[in-house]
Amino acid sequence: MTADGSAGPAPQARPVGAGETVDELGPGMSGRWVVHTRGSTHVWDMDARTYARHPRTPAAAMPHDGVDHPIRSVGAWPRVGAHSYVVFDDPQHSALEHWRQSGTILSIVPAVD
Repeated sequence: MTADGSAGPAPQARPVGAGETVDELGPGMSGRWVVHTRGSTHVWDMDARTYARHPRTPAAAMPHDGVDHPIRSVGAWPRVGAHSYVVFDDPQHSALEHWRQSGTILSIVPAVD
């Protein structure tokens, strides 16, 4: 989060060469991936099992954007042309859960480290 409470910038996708994009993420995969939708980007760290949402505009911001959240469960893994659905704990109250359903996924590319 930035000083004004808005989400910080999303990691940039690195230039993609042949074979570096994927059509879907799933259990057993590794790496950090940027999932692009029309209104936001979603960073899935498959090694750390974390998820972060980054809105493209301040008007689309939601609570807890720009924060890496440990993934509690996945109802729908990211897949191009579909939606993802992820559940994570509230950062201040571990007894509470939050969920995010993405918009239609346009692309999935490796994140820049």
